[in-house]
Amino acid sequence: MAKNFEDFYRSHLGHGYDIDGSYGAQCWDGFAEYCLWLGYPPIHTTNMKASSLWTHRQSNGILNYFTEVSTPRNGDVCVWGDAHGGGYGHVAMFYNGRYFGQNQGGAAYPGGGAVFSLISYVAPMGYLRPKNLGGWLSWIIPETTRPLSMSEMQNNAKCIWGYLHSKGWSLEAVCGILGNAQSESTLNPN
Repeated sequence: MAKNFEDFYRSHLGHGYDIDGSYGAQCWDGFAEYCLWLGYPPIHTTNMKASSLWTHRQSNGILNYFTEVSTPRNGDVCVWGDAHGGGYGHVAMFYNGRYFGQNQGGAAYPGGGAVFSLISYVAPMGYLRPKNLGGWLSWIIPETTRPLSMSEMQNNAKCIWGYLHSKGWSLEAVCGILGNAQSESTLNPN
């Protein structure tokens, strides 16, 4: 399954997500939703500051899934410093010369924040490119019913997650299915 940022943009524009259950649809929640869509675990901030995604990138685990780049392309994560976002910084994704994210002027979200919207903004502190964006993930289907290796199971789990999440399934529901499938078949479709 290919991950194409255009798909994320179209399916999320005007929608809001409160991943951590706090303060409504904040910018970090939009970033966390993007991570989940990519098949990555959300990277948490330090002291609730979105800016820490960049300032602590050497220690927070974000570089396991993203690569620093100097020139952005669609789907790259953009992080702003504490001079933005009321002293907390800001995080959004680059899209056609603008920035796509939550809590940046879109329609209000119940409980706080704002839904995904597209804005023009000042240049961020830095850009982070998802390691699997634009890459192809395809099912690993061996000739036999042999158990899959951990990396093969992870690949197939990402394929399942991408499909079911795009159909509106929650993280918890997909994890339940994956846990059962791993136990019964090591995610081998045979």
